[in-house]
Amino acid sequence: MKADETNQDSRDARRFRTIFSGSVCYRGIFKKCRIHDLSASGAKLTAVEGLPDPTSVNLIIDRLGPYRPLKSEVIWRNKDWWGVRFTGDPEELAAIMAELMPGRWSLVNK
Repeated sequence: MKADETNQDSRDARRFRTIFSGSVCYRGIFKKCRIHDLSASGAKLTAVEGLPDPTSVNLIIDRLGPYRPLKSEVIWRNKDWWGVRFTGDPEELAAIMAELMPGRWSLVNK
């Protein structure tokens, strides 16, 4: 396993370790978070406190800017982490991943 990969187990897409800053938006409330791994299908975030256990959120990755939220479904959580699944168009999500991580993302298509 390469240094920038995480365990694939039952995931739909290849994940890459990251440390991106961002925010989770739920019903107009924005809370800062860190994105610790990322793929075209979802992400692992630091746990977000102060939100009433949402099931659907928008993930805003600072590097993309505030006008490109990623619609997400919270699929698991514990005291330290949240796992989200992106619910947007797969082709659009792949293009966003290529923009965020151009060198690493090109590995997916090899």
